[in-house]
Amino acid sequence: MKQIYYCELCGEPYATQEECEKCEQFHIEPQGLDAGMFVPIAKASTPYIEKIIVRMKDGKCAQYLFDKVVENVEKVPHPSISGKEGDAK
Repeated sequence: MKQIYYCELCGEPYATQEECEKCEQFHIEPQGLDAGMFVPIAKASTPYIEKIIVRMKDGKCAQYLFDKVVENVEKVPHPSISGKEGDAK
């Protein structure tokens, strides 16, 4: 039986453990939320936070902008996003 390895962060399948580990090492994980920004009602396109700043493990910050409301979290495709357990290595 062929062994398949899955990146624990993005869920991508790999044929070898080495390829999988390379993918896992490529990703920079978040450490925590630095700031969230609400926009005044007169300027807002949504009542949700429009921008968040996330501090990453390498000390840098990443900015994420609001895209859309996801009605059903169960439909999020990857376990690292939905919080569900995925296929194990």
